[in-house]
Amino acid sequence: MAESVNQMTQWIVQGLWGGYTAANVLKWYWWRLNGFGYFWGMLTGIAAALVVPKFFPSSGLPTFASFGIILAISTLGSVLGSLLTAPEDKEVLKRFYRQVRPWGWWGPVHELVVKEDPSFKRNTNFGRDMFNCIVGMAWQVPLWAIPVYVVFRNWQALWIALGVLVLTSLILKFNWYDKLAAEDDPGTFSAGSDPAAHSGA
Repeated sequence: MAESVNQMTQWIVQGLWGGYTAANVLKWYWWRLNGFGYFWGMLTGIAAALVVPKFFPSSGLPTFASFGIILAISTLGSVLGSLLTAPEDKEVLKRFYRQVRPWGWWGPVHELVVKEDPSFKRNTNFGRDMFNCIVGMAWQVPLWAIPVYVVFRNWQALWIALGVLVLTSLILKFNWYDKLAAEDDPGTFSAGSDPAAHSGA
């Protein structure tokens, strides 16, 4: 179906991002997503990446606009695939929720966990976690940029990239890594959970 290398590259980008974004985001923040929802979200997203551009052959639909359409189709596939099939086992959901403590739509699972362990605490660090996610994304950029600048001998850009890497590493060290141990206290997790699993998440 592709007529050029550029079209193939665009499909790979749209298929990977639009096709898997919804399923991979929902698996962390929505308790009802199951394996079927994940499968159908991926499948409909990748299929949409193939089909959607064919509906706009003359207009040349921008990549960003097509991404939104593909993402919406993939999200619908994930939601319907989950709601039309049985939910995951409650014990699996409770164990995951205890260890990872995700924020999002986990109300029913939270209630089950609190019934078993009234001392369990909900994750209330949404703002800090989101800030660390943004810093983490910025931290990744120098990792691939530094070798490129070395090859092209762009020393000024290299030093800037190294500075960004050091700065973001320090922020993540003090605002994320050091706080993992502080959160892994006996009152945070139930007796049957594994704090080490949370630290490695």
